[in-house]
Amino acid sequence: RLFGEVGSDRLAAARRGAAELGCTVLLKGDATVVADAEGTTFVNGTGTPWLATAGTGDVLAGILGAVLATGLPAAEAAAVAAHVHGRAGQLAAEEGPLIAGDLVRRLPETLARLRAGEALDVGDLPAGAAQAVFLQGDDVGHALDRVDDAQVLQERLALAQRHAGD
Repeated sequence: RLFGEVGSDRLAAARRGAAELGCTVLLKGDATVVADAEGTTFVNGTGTPWLATAGTGDVLAGILGAVLATGLPAAEAAAVAAHVHGRAGQLAAEEGPLIAGDLVRRLPETLARLRAGEALDVGDLPAGAAQAVFLQGDDVGHALDRVDDAQVLQERLALAQRHAGD
């Protein structure tokens, strides 16, 4: 870890790391935490334990890169990416255990559902989350609608999906 032990207070750890490093930190876990250097913090409760499977963090990194390429600020892009990643994981897990490629294949459906405002169970808030913004599907759908170039996101996710089939 770049900023020491995380400990039991994941919100504090993400905020500390972001402040110390002067950047946005995404702390992946059962409730992914995103914090920026100014202290803005997002908590994402979407996902499934299957997202601990090898390669799914790489999928998250790819989603984040695609969202960043659209021009969203880093903290918001990381929060949106974590939510999309978690929602895709939930959809893929409906069919049982998943691998990273399954997650990628569910991305188009995930984005379509988010843009349509479809509700999906996002889990429980972690302790201390009242201090943070908890993203809901509508928030992510609106963020996706605001991106500078939605076509860039679609193209990059399509490229990732093609590579997942390799």
